[in-house]
Amino acid sequence: MGSYDISQMNTDLSDSSRTDQGSVYLMWKDIINGENIHYGTPTNPVAPDRYLEDLLVEAVATDTGGSVRVPASYCGIMFRPSIGAVSTAGVSYVTFLILFNTSCIRPLISKQSNGEDLLLEYMKGMGSNRTSSDNIDACQSMRTELRAALTALLGFDVDGYVTGFGNPDWARTHLAATSTAPAVLAVLRGGATCIGKTIMDEMAYSINGENIHYGTPRNPCAPDRVPGGSSSGSAVAVSAKLADFSLGTDTGGSVRVPASYCGIFGFRPSHGSVSTSGVIPMAQSFDTVGWFARDPTILKQVGNVLLESSDMCLPTILKQVGNVLLESSDMCLVRPSQVIVAEDCLRLSSLPTDRTTHVLVKAVEKLFEGHIVKNVILGDYVKDKVPSLKHFIDEGSKDREYTIPSLAALSSAMRLLQRYEFKNNHGDWVTTVKPDLGPGLSERIWEAVRISADKVDVCQFVKTELRAALTALLGDGGILVIPTVPGPPPKLQMDATALESFRARAFSLLSIAGVSGFCQVSIPLGMYDNLPVAVSLLAKHGSDGFLLNLVKTLHDALKEEIQAV
Repeated sequence: MGSYDISQMNTDLSDSSRTDQGSVYLMWKDIINGENIHYGTPTNPVAPDRYLEDLLVEAVATDTGGSVRVPASYCGIMFRPSIGAVSTAGVSYVTFLILFNTSCIRPLISKQSNGEDLLLEYMKGMGSNRTSSDNIDACQSMRTELRAALTALLGFDVDGYVTGFGNPDWARTHLAATSTAPAVLAVLRGGATCIGKTIMDEMAYSINGENIHYGTPRNPCAPDRVPGGSSSGSAVAVSAKLADFSLGTDTGGSVRVPASYCGIFGFRPSHGSVSTSGVIPMAQSFDTVGWFARDPTILKQVGNVLLESSDMCLPTILKQVGNVLLESSDMCLVRPSQVIVAEDCLRLSSLPTDRTTHVLVKAVEKLFEGHIVKNVILGDYVKDKVPSLKHFIDEGSKDREYTIPSLAALSSAMRLLQRYEFKNNHGDWVTTVKPDLGPGLSERIWEAVRISADKVDVCQFVKTELRAALTALLGDGGILVIPTVPGPPPKLQMDATALESFRARAFSLLSIAGVSGFCQVSIPLGMYDNLPVAVSLLAKHGSDGFLLNLVKTLHDALKEEIQAV
């Protein structure tokens, strides 16, 4: 492992087991067996006759080629955050991990009575360039700022209230919830105040945001345009400054689309990274709990809380130290290893690139220099790397100007599996109750109820292949740039036929993160022709913290570029 800058270390935490370097560490980068002829080889408490590898008294270590993962597998437990999610300032290596040997860490924290004491003591021992009190102030500030207004969709359970799912017949035929969704509880415990539940599209089955039963929330950025859905009310509440942040669900685009239409940040986390318990399911293969905010600081703070709340399988001590490291990294710039612009996806958008991706690229070049920016024809790459898509390719789509055949096939696979899972979840209720459904929605929902299982198994192969392909493309710390949607928000009550082309292009874009399970953030880029503009960044599955930090890092440079156009 590499050595740490420990110039700020509190010597009161020193003990006889710590060397003057702050840890027992390997002398050479290419050695991972843990033997050290100068300081001795630590004994593996699990298997004394085997290598211990590298052991830290305070259990924080670096890893480039395996210097934490290998010893952890031999004798302990480890947690590996995403590349860039934790600052490596003052550390000689690039990749950073947290390694725990609980017998070593317990004496340090056993005397602590509360979280603030634990954070203070641990930051003292980390050798941070900031003072320990500064770190505690930052953590306390986060808790204070999270005393924000929260809105949650009608799809989230709240104890004592009927979860309405955007349809009065659903509300009429279901009892009040007897518990509150863990995602809602997490932000409430983080200091948020819930001010209400918001309107959504019926049964989460639209990206428009229009609801004939409860009314359509007015888009604050463009009152004659749709707000986007299905998390329409949540996006509007934040855009209109009625709430500091809000929760929403995103299966096929229901956070990303309204965020783009309403000129705010919208985050879809990695699939499975935030609990969807207590949320009415639409299609479990794609369902996520996302969130909206007007600025990247609150976006990141909410992410910290929600992502932490899902780490239920991690030991308490491991989570506590991980939280400190992730929170402390909020003050640090993160650097992507590469920024890949999907050129063909840009052509799906009706907006000029100098108001979308060029703004982002200029900000990236200003901060990180231009050599990390690369281009890719994503459709060709996906076609080559995801062979199962051949079952969904529509030969006729090649002649349509608005489609990329492989991404159109990806969208078809996603919507097929989505409809099938929707049927399994709600088909019996729909056929029994025969609910009053809005125009357009009614046809799509009944289509889902009647769908067969044909090619559903192939969809799972598509998911696996796409995740592997995009993981290889981006690598650690890589970012993919695409339009969030193919243009400005459509007009209210627009004819469904006229919207078909727009919807086809939209789902070609939205299915990339949906099928791969990658995290995606929609970033507002101001207004063009008096309508909101956005661009999206995607990172590989599990890189949520890195992506949230990158949005913060880019924010000021992006604002300058937006003002310059």
